[in-house]
Amino acid sequence: MSNRMCRDTIGDISRRAASRYRDKTAIVFRDVTLSFTQLEEEACRFANLMTKMGVGRGDRVAIDAYNSHYYPICFLGLAKIGAVQVPINYMLNGEEISYIVNHSGAKVFIVEDALYPAIEAHRQSFTSVRKWGFIPLSGAAVPDGFFDLGREMAAMLTQEPDLEIGAEEIVQIPYTSGTESKPKGAMLSHRALFSQYLSCIYEGEYQEGDVSIHALPLFHCAQLHCFLTPLLYVGAQNVILHRADPLEMIINIEKYGATHMFAPPTVWIGILNHPEFKDYNRSTLKKAAYGASIMPVEIIRQLSATFEGLRLWNYYGQTEMGPAATILRPEDQVRKAGSAGRPVLNVETRLMDDDGNFLPAG
Repeated sequence: MSNRMCRDTIGDISRRAASRYRDKTAIVFRDVTLSFTQLEEEACRFANLMTKMGVGRGDRVAIDAYNSHYYPICFLGLAKIGAVQVPINYMLNGEEISYIVNHSGAKVFIVEDALYPAIEAHRQSFTSVRKWGFIPLSGAAVPDGFFDLGREMAAMLTQEPDLEIGAEEIVQIPYTSGTESKPKGAMLSHRALFSQYLSCIYEGEYQEGDVSIHALPLFHCAQLHCFLTPLLYVGAQNVILHRADPLEMIINIEKYGATHMFAPPTVWIGILNHPEFKDYNRSTLKKAAYGASIMPVEIIRQLSATFEGLRLWNYYGQTEMGPAATILRPEDQVRKAGSAGRPVLNVETRLMDDDGNFLPAG
């Protein structure tokens, strides 16, 4: 038996889920529905396509796209061949994107058709790129020099590459920065993300029966690593929305009987204040997560009153950690309002004084 059957890497998540959950729905995006078996097959197709194009262990592939089924497929597929995904913030301009792509050394750049205009005039500055991919979600014509991702994947085998991938190898480099420096790439390993997923599954009480709405950007570590991938890991159904539109989120809660959703406080407030909010059934939503800022106590109370039986979690952390470091659990939302919570299962925290010295307990 190949040693790959005994490893714990990101590419193994979809294979194990396919074996365990088979025909159960894994992902829904618009009119595309993928079972766990089909998700694994598509991830393998993408892995084999990248191999055909010369992508190997440690090579970088940049993805500039809104949310769709292609995002987890690309992430899982690259993990299977030891390659590294570089997610691009789709709100950046062409010059900013080319800096990240070149700094990471990405050999392949894949862009969704709606985002192509932002990089069109800057293509010559993408000096590291050897292959250009295109995701024609809106039916746009594929530009000269680009391959059609869906069409090329369809011609690939669904057999998983038989490669030895180490848990300490890098699987993703998301870029993050403050306001006074160039973006910096956070090098996330398979092991680091596995630790993250187990923490989120345990602390967030993810279950096979969950139906989760994923509307916030998948280029960001929160939606991808705190929610989508660990929920796939446990066999939950995942409804991916192209963009974070409050009305679309409300509609899909009713349409799919969603039990779980993540959004920052500003989006939750937008949902509560939407004029059509009360026109839709929201009774199935029992678990809600937020992050990026503190949730006002009055909004916590309003959410609890509006969504009967709803429980709230606040996730706090940073990109370099994958990102969750602490979580404020449902029972502490009002009691410890404004708190970032306690360390998650696989994280330890310590307090330091202003001089960088660790302080004793208490």
